Amino acid sequence: MRCDDIFGFGQITEAAISPDGGAVAFVRKTANRALDRYDVELHLVPRSQGAGFGGSLGAGLHGAAWAPDGRALAAVEHRAGEPAAAVVIVSAADGSRRRLVDGVVEPSCLAWSADGAEVAFLAISPSSPSSLPSPAAAPSAAPIVVRDLSAKIDGLGVSGSWCRHLFAVNCQTGAVRRVTDGDLWVDDFCYCGSSGHIAFCGSGPWAEPGRIPRQPGAVRPSTLWVMSPSGATRCLATGDASPRSLAFGAGRQLIFAGGPPERADLTGLFAVPADGGPARRLAGSLDRGVVVGSVSVRGDGPAAEVMFCARDGGCVRAYRTSLGAKGGVQAVAGSADESVSAVSVSRRGDHLAYVSSTQDGCQRLIVQDLRSGSRSELASAEPAARIRPPERREFTARDGLRLEGWLIRGRGRGHGPLLVDVHGGSFSGAWSPIVQPSRLYQQELADSGWTVLLLNARGSDGYGSEFARAALGAWGQADGPDFHDAIDALIGQEAIDPARLAVTGYSYGGFMSNWLTATSDRFSAAVAGGSICDFVSLFGTSDMGWAMSEYDIGVHPHLDPLGALERSPVAFGRAVRTPTLLLHGDADLRCPISQAEEWLAVLLGAGCEAELVRYPGASHGFLTQGPPSMAADYGNRLVQWVTSHVPGGSGTCSDASH
Repeated sequence: MRCDDIFGFGQITEAAISPDGGAVAFVRKTANRALDRYDVELHLVPRSQGAGFGGSLGAGLHGAAWAPDGRALAAVEHRAGEPAAAVVIVSAADGSRRRLVDGVVEPSCLAWSADGAEVAFLAISPSSPSSLPSPAAAPSAAPIVVRDLSAKIDGLGVSGSWCRHLFAVNCQTGAVRRVTDGDLWVDDFCYCGSSGHIAFCGSGPWAEPGRIPRQPGAVRPSTLWVMSPSGATRCLATGDASPRSLAFGAGRQLIFAGGPPERADLTGLFAVPADGGPARRLAGSLDRGVVVGSVSVRGDGPAAEVMFCARDGGCVRAYRTSLGAKGGVQAVAGSADESVSAVSVSRRGDHLAYVSSTQDGCQRLIVQDLRSGSRSELASAEPAARIRPPERREFTARDGLRLEGWLIRGRGRGHGPLLVDVHGGSFSGAWSPIVQPSRLYQQELADSGWTVLLLNARGSDGYGSEFARAALGAWGQADGPDFHDAIDALIGQEAIDPARLAVTGYSYGGFMSNWLTATSDRFSAAVAGGSICDFVSLFGTSDMGWAMSEYDIGVHPHLDPLGALERSPVAFGRAVRTPTLLLHGDADLRCPISQAEEWLAVLLGAGCEAELVRYPGASHGFLTQGPPSMAADYGNRLVQWVTSHVPGGSGTCSDASH
């Protein structure tokens, strides 16, 4: 397996089961080498042979939602050369399509009304226009006035203040109506059955105006509203939870995933009456964070259940719990070696469709009978070459805390070199034993005799609230020793050569790479991607700088500049002697390119070998959302750097038997 094999790595990224459970629409994603882009194609597969149309519904389609009668799907359409997307209706009988509305900026969360008369969706706007926003044909030279902390969002750019609103389009006439208005970011919505009411949740300027940014994923207050067909809106009480995603279910209950409005913690599952009343927690016995966007309701009446996903250890599993007051939690799909995604439940509640990702690098589209538990595979995607499955390992930190991790390595078991790869996050991040196409350098190094360590240090998701919060306010200080303890354990087992160590990571992982080399001289090479070195400058330059300072780093530089500096690798940069490669997107607004520039200046000033590679126009998410050639180049440069700077880095084991 080589980094360039990303172009032969197929993926199944979405699944939506039909209302009657008879067919599944799914999206295949492939890397197009000739055009250097990711292509998506919507497919339809019947659950049983000969049960209807099957095959491609067309290229450029994703985000599909079934019509209530199961005869058509609404989907997002992207065409090459067009600056924005369209919302279309696709026939489930023959794949024919017609456009409902053009020129939509980042449409998402498509949903049909109960009568099938309209399709609602979310769209992004840089302001608050009275109609559907239109994409600019070219960048504007007009000055941008900024008065709040929502002016820039990574991947979107800079505006006065970003908003996201709810729209609905008539399926017959194509007429678009705007459902929400004002200075608002709508996170999610759902139709409340056949009543014509729409529930939606989001953030506005009411809480400390301008101070709290609304970037997706940021800890922030969020409110839940219900809008009647006449447009009258009322707010529902959600207790101490900020709703992030919604579903409507039995007994006119709104089910939502949400977390504390002003504290980083796991996302929980809640129910609140759509007509008003107190919110109550569901699945409280499961100390795991609910995956936002994974919630759905199965069945009706007293036996109704809520389906949702949560990470347990490295892998995401599907669960169900009763809407009743004493509902327990039951795992439905997924395991320690299988991660599930794109979960979809039939309207009758008897079948579950999802994408299964396993250690062999394969993805499989599965339909599971929720009554019998039987499973059937409808489609699959396989890697271009053989995968070396990660081996699960357990480590014990110096304070006795148990840590889970995985080793990726080749046939050799001698004293070979080790690459410590740190995941992003940290709070919402975690490694799993599932291979990632953007991280094929792990496989390439293992093929040449390296061992790659994937460690879920304290602060990772999947191990409960206390574990996830263990590094908040103490990045590097609380979690940094975990990496040293795991390395020491491998050295004690004679699994690696202590003189041949390298470290890498992206985002939070890039920060940890910088921190470890600033506070230790044990590494022979480092590669920091999309990294952070200075929490003082990050505060005002990152699109989430305020939220990260408040909830992750634990100190505001304008209140305690010395405290912020003491938590930053830059404070110790003059001691770094580890040759360091910095890989960074030029248009990164989350961890700005200035962080890499600053770290480069510090390292060169200290006489340390360092190099910065800038990826033009690349946002923080470019490894998965940018041109695939960038991800391949990133991996190739990483491999070349560590193999050329670590003694014997070509991977030849020091054990003569290998």
